[in-house]
Parts: sequence; structure tokens; C-alpha cells
Amino acid sequence: MPLQAPVRVWRFLLADLVRLGVLAGASLVVVISFAFSVRFLAEGRIDLPGALRLSVLAMVPMLQYALPFACGFAATLAYHRFASDNEATACSAGGISHRAVLVPAAVVGLVLAVAVAVLAHQVIPRFLRKMEEIVTRDLTGLITLSIRRGESVRLGNIELHAREAVQAGPDPTVGAFERLRLSRVLAATLDRDGRVQGYISADEVSVWLYQVESAGQSFTEAQFLFRGASGEGTGDTVRSGSFASQRVRIPSNFTDDPKYLTFSELRALRARPENLNKVDLLRRRLAMRLSETTGAESLSSSLSDGGEATLVRAGGERVVLRASMLEPTDDARWRIVPRAGEPIGVVRTTRSGTTIRLSAGAGWIEPEEEDIPAGPRMRATFRLVLESVRLSEDEDVPSRGDRQTLAGLSPEDSGRDGLLEKSVSELLDLATRESGRYGASVGVATRQAAALLRSKTQDVQREVTSKQNERAAYAVACILTLLAGAVTALRRREALPLPVYLWSFFPALASVITISAGQGLTHKEGWPGLILLWGGVAGLGLILAREYARLVRH
Repeated sequence: MPLQAPVRVWRFLLADLVRLGVLAGASLVVVISFAFSVRFLAEGRIDLPGALRLSVLAMVPMLQYALPFACGFAATLAYHRFASDNEATACSAGGISHRAVLVPAAVVGLVLAVAVAVLAHQVIPRFLRKMEEIVTRDLTGLITLSIRRGESVRLGNIELHAREAVQAGPDPTVGAFERLRLSRVLAATLDRDGRVQGYISADEVSVWLYQVESAGQSFTEAQFLFRGASGEGTGDTVRSGSFASQRVRIPSNFTDDPKYLTFSELRALRARPENLNKVDLLRRRLAMRLSETTGAESLSSSLSDGGEATLVRAGGERVVLRASMLEPTDDARWRIVPRAGEPIGVVRTTRSGTTIRLSAGAGWIEPEEEDIPAGPRMRATFRLVLESVRLSEDEDVPSRGDRQTLAGLSPEDSGRDGLLEKSVSELLDLATRESGRYGASVGVATRQAAALLRSKTQDVQREVTSKQNERAAYAVACILTLLAGAVTALRRREALPLPVYLWSFFPALASVITISAGQGLTHKEGWPGLILLWGGVAGLGLILAREYARLVRH
């Protein structure tokens, strides 16, 4: 058989496949992307120009879902017309096999699979980031819109409800890219688990927003200035005062969702899960727990060896504790054990150089609950709580109050400044070795922090696996969907094109559904989800094999 005959057939089918595929794909992508963006326009989160930009950007990510069905539809039409015009029969009579006739579909399917794989692993994550930037870029606008609707807004660990919000523009004097003024504000301070710690009402709250670059990533941080505030804060009573909060980081989807990551970034995430903010926060929390236990052990060792230990306070204040040792208690504190026959001694040297000597009948040291620092250095801080306190110069005269608390104290040398430089695996190994060394209560705190970090790390590993397999499965499903449309059209040439397409459309749709469901199940449960994820693809392949076998037999 001359080679020119199949080549002419291939050229004809390829031209038809490409032309119909481009038309079907473009139509489907435009409809899907418009439907996606119009929701944000209806909610008022973006304006009309933003909606148009979002629609254009959304076309690229939507190709992952539109291309398989569009090209499957194109293959069905091209091959159905080829078969219904008896050209397939003529090819068979001329010695051109069904396998040769299907070569254009296989070539287009292979190119399509490679294109979808490249899109999913490299291009789509970048476009998703740009789409997210359009939706969330005007952060102050979103906050203002939410407040005008009567909704509360959460920024970091503070949830705000205000009567009115006004955008005040950038504040270059402090480096803020945007500033908000809120009036008649009720703010709830939340702990790390989202539980309410207290409420503060204020006549006015100014919010400064900062853009911060750290480790090659961009974050938004917020700082609050309360005026005319009253209520219960984090353990303190606020009465008609003005105070500024520390900066709080506003979480970003870009750094907390693997769908925004490319193939190389996903591989890097598997090796270093702390690249995600939600994992890094737990890593820092475990580092803080380890720093606390090590700091307490350092103090106890100093007391045992020399009878005294030194703690320092911000601003230069020094506190010398004189006792025998520290003993862990059941409430996650360390009881100060006095020397035999002596009270607990405390010598305070203030910033001005004044020395205050105190004695106490009982006391303990407890870690302070504070925000995990975002910087590269970390030092555990403690509260020194003393009971039955008296001035050492006059044992008969009590000091101001029978109980005193000194907060913000750190061991002079904790020896653990490098904990934040350790990776997740290194910290977990260290926690495993040290969690049982400091007594039951302290060990529990370390083990709980390690368990949370380990659980979140395993969750991230499963999510990375699910994303990688999901993207690969979509690529494989592309070539199978296109071939299924072509084979089904050759087999059912007597039927109308639309019913013929449905014979391949529903199995392809089922495979897409199982891929999506399998990705979610893999994220939650691990390998059982991979069975579902690839099961739909395998089922589509079996249907294709059966249809092809019947085509060859007839």
C-alpha cells in the first residue's frame, strides 16, 4: 500500500480535529471563565474591569477541565463524519487499518496530555496566583465592604465589628501601604485555637497595613491603635485608654495552599513542609515549647549547682533567684524548691540601678502565653510568681501585697537560640528525645506541640501527593477521552453525533469526578484515595479497550 494514502487521511483528520477542537475549547473556556468571574462581580468584591481581567486570566486554569471534553467532542464529530461518509469503510477496503485511522487522534491526544501536564504543573499555579491577587489585592476595599454589610472582619488574632470604615490612604511615615479608620468598634481577641480571650470596645481604631517580604515570600501585616478603649483584653482590664497592638500577620492563600505551587515547588514542599505558613507556625510553637523546657532546665541546673539563677527582663532589669531547684508540677509549671531552712530569695536590680531584696514562702515559674515571634530569634519568657512575699530588710513588714508576679523574664543563657533554624524533621526528632525528660506535665506540653506539628506535616505530605497525582491523572484522562470519542464515533456511525458523543462523555465525566473525589480522599486518608483517583481513569481505559475490540471485530 502506498504511504501517500494514509498520510492524506491523517492530514484530513488532523485538520478536522484541530479546527473543531479549537472552536469547542474556546467556546467552553469562555463560558466557564465568565461564569467563574461573574460571582465575584455580583458579590461586589471586584469591579467590572477587574471581572474582565479575572475572566481572561481564568481561561488558562479552566483549560485543564475544558480541553478533555472539548477535544473529545471534536474527535467525535470528526470521526463520526469520517465514518458516516463511508470514508472509514473505503480506508478499510484500501488496506488502511483502524489502528492507522486512529493515529491522528492518538497524536493529538498525546500532545494534549503533555500540554495539560505542563499547564497543571507550571502555568496554571501562576495564573491562579494572579487571579487571587485580583480578588484580594484591594484588602482595604474588602474590609470596608464587609463592615458596611454589617459583617465582622478577622485580621490575625483580632476579630472586628465596626459601625463605619473609612479608607485613609497610605501612611509613608510608618511605611504602611494602606490605613483604615474604624469607628464604634467591638473587637474580640482570639487565641491560637480561635477561642475568645476577651472583648474590647473602642470609640475609634486605626488599622495600618504593611507589606512584608520574608524568605522570598510576601505577607500582609496589620497593626491596630485603639482609642477610647475599655473592656477585658488578654488578661488585663482596659479602661478608657489608648494602646497599640503588635503587628499580626494576615494569612495568605499563596503560601498556605499547595494548589498555587508549581511542580518544583511541590517537591520542595515535600522536603521542607515548613514552607507553608500553617506548618511553620506549628514548628515555631514546638520550638517555643522546647525552648521553655530547656530554659527551665537551665535555671534548675544553675540553682542546683550554685544556689542561684539569673533572669533578665526587657530594658535591662535583672532578677536573681536563690533557691535549691525547680520541680515540675502537674499544672505545667515549675515549683521553686527553697534551700533547707531558708525562704526563697529574690534580688531585683531595676533599670535605674535600684536593688530590691525579697523573700517568699512559696513560688513557681510558669511559661508566658504569647504570640510566636515571626523573626529569626526566639527566647522563652516566664512569669515568676511569689507568695507570702516580704522585704528581706525587715522580715516583719510585708511588701506591697502578699503575692507578686514578675512577667517577661528570660533565662540569662537558655542555650537554644538556634531552634528556629531547625527543620520540621529535626525539631520532631529533638522533641521525641526530650519530651520525657522534664516531668509529666512539661513533657505533655512538648508532646502535644509535637503531635500537632507531626499531624499537620503528614496532612501536607498527603496533600502534595494528592495534587501531584491529580494533575497527572488529568493529563492521562485527556488522551483517553479523545481516543474514546474517536473509537465510539467509528463504531456507532449510524447514530446521530450527539448520542454518539454521550457514549464517551459520561465515562469521561465519571473519570473527572473520581479524580476530583480521589484527590480529596487522598488528602484526608492517604493511599485509599489513590485507588479512587486512578480507578476512574482505569475504568475509562477499560471502556476504550472494549470499544476498540468491538470495532476491530466488526
